[in-house]
Amino acid sequence: MITTRSKQTEEEISKLRVLVVDDDRDSRDLLLFYLEQIGAKVKSVASAKVAVEEIQFFQPEIILSDIFMPEENGFWLINQLKKMEKTSNRHLAAIAITAAAKAKDREKILSAGYDAYLSKPFLLDHLTALIAKVMQQNQQNRQKTA
Repeated sequence: MITTRSKQTEEEISKLRVLVVDDDRDSRDLLLFYLEQIGAKVKSVASAKVAVEEIQFFQPEIILSDIFMPEENGFWLINQLKKMEKTSNRHLAAIAITAAAKAKDREKILSAGYDAYLSKPFLLDHLTALIAKVMQQNQQNRQKTA
């Protein structure tokens, strides 16, 4: 269950580097503005291909990605992330943010490798809580494998 954001959640997110991937400029700008207001370091890009290049330089802890984009889509992006994980032994958390809201879409997105899924439109507080939840799960998984 997703809860609303808290000060603790905002503090956790304020320490993160977040990469936003969406071909829609308004969506990118909204997420960039909102997450920067919380204190996160945010970079936004318009395509999955540019996102893969940017990961090397920006080194985000989490990616928020649209699924349906022209050229390479969010499924292509998650496949690239999985390839990177094999060579780096580091899991990069990823949340799909998409207009695809059917149960079968959600299943396909999660089975492709995304850590979580959020359908558009959404409340920003829900996004904040979901980011915190995914990062906590990621931390717990790292501790188990250490």
